[in-house]
Amino acid sequence: MPARVNTERFDAEVLQSDQPVLVDFYSDSCVPCRRMNPLLAELEQTYAEILKIVKVNVNFDRELAERYAVQAAPTLVFFQNGTESGRLRGAVNKAQLTELIEQLGKTEE
Repeated sequence: MPARVNTERFDAEVLQSDQPVLVDFYSDSCVPCRRMNPLLAELEQTYAEILKIVKVNVNFDRELAERYAVQAAPTLVFFQNGTESGRLRGAVNKAQLTELIEQLGKTEE
């Protein structure tokens, strides 16, 4: 299961990561967010060698949500080398996520 990251740990865990990072901006009360959890856990295992996945709760870490202009949950933001490299809004399926992960992996090479 992806680890929860708060404002204090965000820079170290995401922006300074050696790996690309997928950040799931979510809310506990969001039904689509809860539906995404098993998919994110599966992708975390599948892509463990090339991608780090973390979660940011928008209710507790509003500063991060505002900094990255997250206006709805779930919002999935990809970071590479400390900068945003992709974004998906709303509940997405495995094929959509896999396609973006594969695209981003090609830009790292």
